[in-house]
Amino acid sequence: MEDLESLKKEVKDHEKRIKHLELELEKVQGGRFTQAHLNEERHHFERHTEKEAFHSHLHEKRAEPKESSFPSFSFSQLITFLGVLGLIIGVISFFFYAVANRMIGESTQVLIGICVGFLLFGFAYFLQKKNALWAHLVFGGSFFIQYLSVGVGVQKYHVLSPLFGVLLALLFLLGSLFLSLRFSSRAIGYFSLAGGFMIPFITNTFNNDLFVMSFYLLLCFGLVFLSFKKEWADLRFVCFFIMSFFLASSSEKLFHAPVMFVPVLFLTGLFVLFNVASLVGAVKGKKELSALDSIVLVFLSLVYLVLMKGVLDWSVQSYGFFVIAFSFLYFFELSFFRKNFGENVPISLQISLFTTGLTTLNIGILMVFKSFNADFFMILFALQWAFFLFVGSRTKKESYSIFSYIFLFLSAVWYFFVVRFDGGLAHASFFMLFYVLILCVMMSFARRDILYKFNAALFTIFGFFVLYSFSKYLQFFISSEQFQQVILSVLWLVYTLFMFSNMRTKEGKILVGCLLGITLLKIAVVDLSYLHGAYRIVGFIVFGILLLIGGYFIKNEHEKK
Repeated sequence: MEDLESLKKEVKDHEKRIKHLELELEKVQGGRFTQAHLNEERHHFERHTEKEAFHSHLHEKRAEPKESSFPSFSFSQLITFLGVLGLIIGVISFFFYAVANRMIGESTQVLIGICVGFLLFGFAYFLQKKNALWAHLVFGGSFFIQYLSVGVGVQKYHVLSPLFGVLLALLFLLGSLFLSLRFSSRAIGYFSLAGGFMIPFITNTFNNDLFVMSFYLLLCFGLVFLSFKKEWADLRFVCFFIMSFFLASSSEKLFHAPVMFVPVLFLTGLFVLFNVASLVGAVKGKKELSALDSIVLVFLSLVYLVLMKGVLDWSVQSYGFFVIAFSFLYFFELSFFRKNFGENVPISLQISLFTTGLTTLNIGILMVFKSFNADFFMILFALQWAFFLFVGSRTKKESYSIFSYIFLFLSAVWYFFVVRFDGGLAHASFFMLFYVLILCVMMSFARRDILYKFNAALFTIFGFFVLYSFSKYLQFFISSEQFQQVILSVLWLVYTLFMFSNMRTKEGKILVGCLLGITLLKIAVVDLSYLHGAYRIVGFIVFGILLLIGGYFIKNEHEKK
């Protein structure tokens, strides 16, 4: 109605303007209109046009949906949330108070709780046009009270049967999903997600495995559909990780299911759903794969393979063949998208599919040869670091860079605290080659000017530690620990002197200087106390010669400048 009145007013203004211009035209025709009048009229018309354009732009802004992202926590929204929370606590307190004082019957208490939820729902519905964000939070509170009432009626008072409780809860869930779609509200969408995952717990149906699996599969499908309809990638991301947490916490039930076919079908259905959801968004919109969907695509394979291993209960080698076959799914998807979409396939999607397929293929091969252990997760983390760093540099999106740092941190944790050369020569050789590959990737990033200073520093530091790993690798060929210590000191000394003499930036020289200081400290403290006899004599002669040569080249480099 307000828009209609505003439109009528604009029409009247334009009519007045037309009449005014007709009068001025008569003046011009009668010779009573000077150039000054004409200039003044033109200026007035331009100001009026600018004013109309400003009001039109303002009207368009007001016509946009009021909630295009998850509500920011302003002070008013925080107060509203606390108010809803206070009301929920009040209703819970009323239940217990009424029970303690026998004021009303149990069925009446449950009915009152449901009615309070409906009253809040109606109140929010009628006020949502004036304050949408406030109303959406109240909607969520109303549904939570209704879920709580159903849970009390089923579990505590037993006045509702589990079947009737499930039907009521499903009606509330469908209502919240509809409202989230109707009002484009992420807030209600997240309330729907939380309430949906609560339903088997509050209705005493959690032990019915077939119902729980079917229900959660349908719930995830509904939430994924909602996330696509409104382009909320974060909603399916959160849905996936809540689902993963549920699967991890109930893994024993999956592993010991009476009929193996049921959990296999359930896990496969979830995999297909989230795999397709992660791919379709990027291809359909011809845009880069979002960082959230990239993480889902990678960890989905990890969750699926780990759980399927427990469900199928095959031997390591047999399951390794299954993993190898599974890895080709990603290569097939990559080939399919390239064939059907050509250059429109985002580079982030191509790299994500390739790295995930390559990782699972390697894991399958290692399982076939019975050498799989937690060390190999470092491969997954390092590949994802390289993927997110490369895609972040191409798309200029900060979210990818953030995730690259997360996976780099995980890779570093695995290097320092998990990976050990205690799995035999083949295991150690594999990881030494992998470390060299990572060094090449770091050098490539630096040469491509992808975070040049950061990757150059990373290359320098990691090269220092790769030499340390190489000294540990030599234990398979050299039994003397003293000789290994001499070789490590020599390698570090040669490396740091060479890098220092070839560094061109001040920051680089400071970094290599620190590594050189660590090397000299190691020689002065560790080697001096650890080496004995001929090893100490030979070692310190070699150290001295290397330092003299290094000092000579550094001096020449300084004189050239």
